[in-house]
Amino acid sequence: MAEFSGNIHSVTFMDYPQNSMVEVLYSDPDDKTREGFIPWHMEVDFTQDIFKELLEEYSLDKIEQTTIANIKADRSEFESMIDQRVRDKWKEEEAKLKAAYNHADKYAEDRYKEADTYVKEKHKEHLAFVNQISDKVYKEADKYAEVLVERKYKEADKYAEDLKGKKYSEVQEEFKAYRKELQGRYQDVPEVVTLDDITGKDLFQVMVDKGKDNDFIFAAKVAILEDQEIAKSKDKALKLSIRKSKTLWELFKIYFDSKG
Repeated sequence: MAEFSGNIHSVTFMDYPQNSMVEVLYSDPDDKTREGFIPWHMEVDFTQDIFKELLEEYSLDKIEQTTIANIKADRSEFESMIDQRVRDKWKEEEAKLKAAYNHADKYAEDRYKEADTYVKEKHKEHLAFVNQISDKVYKEADKYAEVLVERKYKEADKYAEDLKGKKYSEVQEEFKAYRKELQGRYQDVPEVVTLDDITGKDLFQVMVDKGKDNDFIFAAKVAILEDQEIAKSKDKALKLSIRKSKTLWELFKIYFDSKG
């Protein structure tokens, strides 16, 4: 009788799916001081009496089922670990991304104020000047002022968008490198949920659960402002309303209204 007979806890293939080696975990009822199970390794050899004795107590089908169950459990634990590490990394970088966007917004608002002040000053100059010159000259001066103002608006918008795009790209590249590093350490990669997996009920539940979640709303604003039509739009009021929206419903209403 084999040492493990009658006291087997589990049997698994050590090299699945080649299935040439097995590991037997068993307990010793006579040893009260031992903690955990005792491992026993052997080759899959149907000519050996000890292997035949093992099969009488633990069938090949049961060994394979136990092995697959252990692999699935290990994979689930690995996927949870990867998801948690990605979430932790996003929390670290999210603050940097927010700071960059806030800086860009502040810069744009300051440039808008400077432009508004410039317009008011120029109008005052034009009003004084119009008393001395003809209506034609006044129109030319006003047109010149509009060109200068538009130039300042474009400069402010370009700086803000370039700064946002640069920071967003940096964060994206960092995440790609971080995920690649994690994938290199492990054999498996977590499955990705696609749009085909999302139902209308799921989308509605997200709107309800995340409707007032500031972090989720911020991420949605980033995605909308990176939309091709929004990014290229010259509608400053639209972009400002997107940045200042307080709820997910308000944000999406502004977005879809802009789409016509």
